[in-house]
Amino acid sequence: TPLCNTVLRDEWGFQGFVLTDYFGVYGYMNSDQAIRNGTDCMLVAYDTETNHVKDQESATGVQAMRQACKNILYTVVNSRAYDPANLETGLMGWQIAAIVIDVICAAVIIALEAVTVKKFLKRKSGKIEVN
Repeated sequence: TPLCNTVLRDEWGFQGFVLTDYFGVYGYMNSDQAIRNGTDCMLVAYDTETNHVKDQESATGVQAMRQACKNILYTVVNSRAYDPANLETGLMGWQIAAIVIDVICAAVIIALEAVTVKKFLKRKSGKIEVN
């Protein structure tokens, strides 16, 4: 608790959620201890006995899970995900530019193909001499 709760949250004023980058289930990592000590979310590669919060009935276990949920929800709600500017569903500028470039390239390719086919048909009919 001194690191995640006292130093990180109390001294430094951190209000987000604490996420482990790896929860190696080697027996020395315990999700019950992690959630009580301020870890809100644990990335787990596979299912084992130690990566489940087992104590879901006691007052301290429920309080720790409730605090972890609060930290996660607080972070999401106060993130860019809920920014009104993000609610626009239109295309971004770079997407519009990419579409315009694609259309121009397609038009150039079609024009070149038309010129090539026209020359081929003229040559086939014998109207153009081949040097």
